[in-house]
Amino acid sequence: MNVLIVTAHPASHGFTHKIANRYKQEKEKQGDTVFLMDLYKKKYLQPFLCYEDIKKDCKPGISHKIIQDKILWADEIVFVFPVWWFGPPAILKNFLDQNFTSGFAYKYNKNGVRRELLEGRTARIFATADGSRFVYFLFSIAASVRWRVGVLGFCGIELKSLDLFAEMYKRKGEYTRERMLNRVAERARAHAPMKKLKKKSQATKTAARKRKSAGPK
Repeated sequence: MNVLIVTAHPASHGFTHKIANRYKQEKEKQGDTVFLMDLYKKKYLQPFLCYEDIKKDCKPGISHKIIQDKILWADEIVFVFPVWWFGPPAILKNFLDQNFTSGFAYKYNKNGVRRELLEGRTARIFATADGSRFVYFLFSIAASVRWRVGVLGFCGIELKSLDLFAEMYKRKGEYTRERMLNRVAERARAHAPMKKLKKKSQATKTAARKRKSAGPK
């Protein structure tokens, strides 16, 4: 399995990166190939999306192709980020605006019917926050719907899990932090279906329809 981990936190030694590294370690133990993408690294930085004349003025940069190639390469995409103002950091929102574009992640036909172009992939989300667990329990319900339906599902990616670690400001003990990282490791050990398995399943359905249409001999 090819795993793309996308982090969106400017502090290079924060807990966000510990989550990403633990997930990476667990996946590599299973023989999976993992690529870690820190959106604050210079080669992944992208300007905000321009829209005055998108075809004329908005030329994709080098980072645009690098990132989209990695998205296509991945069987699983993992997002790790802090919750700021009840949402992901602006750099992650811009990542979605710039790269999950029409014609790449989805497209509409002439009748206005949407086609999901990234189907067969799965995703996981790990987020951190300082607010109370109760508040962020409620927030996680809304966030799960947003990501599952309005972002990832819109492109055909299945969200397998969303874990939000709240009250981080007072959960600083080594034992407590290790428990959270163990949760991350559990998620990494839970294998998600790969693209080729979904294709095989579709082939099986096609074969079954052919057998049914042939009827008894």
